[in-house]
Amino acid sequence: LLHREGFDDDGSEPPPMFVLERAWVCAFSKRYREALRKDNVLDYGSLLLETLRLFRLHPPIQEHFQRLYRYVCVDEYQDTNQVQDLILRSLCPLPRPNLFVVGDEDQSLYGWNGANPSRLRVLKRDFAMTELQLPMSFRCPPSITTLANRLIAHNDERCPERADLRSSHPRLASVRCVYGSGFDSFEEEAEWVAASIAERQTPTDCVVLARRRKLVQEVARALEAKGLKTYQPEPRSKFVSPLVRFAQASLNLALKPQELRFLEALAQAYVDLSGDTIDPEQVAAVAGVSGDSLLATFASVGLGLALKPEQRALEALRDELLAGKVQSFEKRLFALAKGGTRRSSSSEAEAAEEREEVEIWEDLARKVRREQGDDPSLATFLQEMALKPKTRPRRADEVPCLTVHQAKGGGYPHVYLVGMVEEELPSFRALHSEDAAAIEEERRVCFVAITRAESSLTMTYHTRFQRWSRQPSRFLFEMGPKVDEA
Repeated sequence: LLHREGFDDDGSEPPPMFVLERAWVCAFSKRYREALRKDNVLDYGSLLLETLRLFRLHPPIQEHFQRLYRYVCVDEYQDTNQVQDLILRSLCPLPRPNLFVVGDEDQSLYGWNGANPSRLRVLKRDFAMTELQLPMSFRCPPSITTLANRLIAHNDERCPERADLRSSHPRLASVRCVYGSGFDSFEEEAEWVAASIAERQTPTDCVVLARRRKLVQEVARALEAKGLKTYQPEPRSKFVSPLVRFAQASLNLALKPQELRFLEALAQAYVDLSGDTIDPEQVAAVAGVSGDSLLATFASVGLGLALKPEQRALEALRDELLAGKVQSFEKRLFALAKGGTRRSSSSEAEAAEEREEVEIWEDLARKVRREQGDDPSLATFLQEMALKPKTRPRRADEVPCLTVHQAKGGGYPHVYLVGMVEEELPSFRALHSEDAAAIEEERRVCFVAITRAESSLTMTYHTRFQRWSRQPSRFLFEMGPKVDEA
């Protein structure tokens, strides 16, 4: 789209994301929405915008949903953006909104997405809401909550009525800030952290946290060099392995039997999976003459190409899919793949990717059925599968290495917070921003990081990065932890 709009990268024009004026935004947004409509798709932001537009242009639809959802409960309200806030207000008309929200302004981390901790206060004022504070932490020991309270007290825009965090634990945690003259580089810092974790009786009780993914990856490499397995979740928006794409496209075509784009996706997945070519245009032409669905016609063509040992299994797959037996289809397809009933050869890397994506699919499917019932409609199942991040679950023998944002909501016995230097935490962008709120958000990021700790917290920093000197994070001084030599 950037190139289509004339924003080239040959250096003659600055990229639009660096243009201070906002005159280009409206034109760009309009063209982008037109492109989405042309392709009959919506991104997540457009789902929100179009919902709000629907409510505003068609009040009866808004009134229908107001009657349908008589009671509304919202979790993590501090992370909502303006559009989400407006949708909520559309669903909860005054004077009797029947609205319950849960939120913590000290954990508002998504300013880049439009979140603002003050939104909680505005909502409370506008809806005359009763506030119930829950300051007790059932995760963190007193030494951790003391650090957290010292840190977050430096946020000037924080609500003055906020109660300090308190611990329900009688025990004290081990809190260290480790530096030592040996940490001349982040590589040495990462090596020390990896050695410290490897020496523990149960390394998997530990988590490595950092502001940026690059730092997390460096520590993960050091851990793997010591023979430890690591967990570094990488959310995907879609599946890429042929087998799982085949499963998804088959189910999509079963739901929408005349959708050509799903037929094309199925044909491509089949080619990548088997090596045999099926022309989707030919399938559509045959289906038009025979009156069969695109999926049934595709299955017939595929069976004609299959070897005899495969045909019986493929017939069972076809019958289950056409009968809407989604779980049976999934299990049979993935079992067929594990049995090696395929003619195409694949590299070990491709086979590993397939195994991981099958694991992701099965984990997501369990979550969907746990949330929506054992037998959700195919439409509901596919919608939920499409919206959920495609992240592999952590295995029991892995040490999690996460960004702070990824760790939000979790708790770990031993937390290692690395890269505690200026321009990392707080970030370079925040330090050079003219908006004081940027530093306050970075302080909330640090607050979330240290309050993941259940038993021990270790914070480390380095004095040099490549040719540049590094200064300890201001947040260390604000917390005032004990400083140990490495």
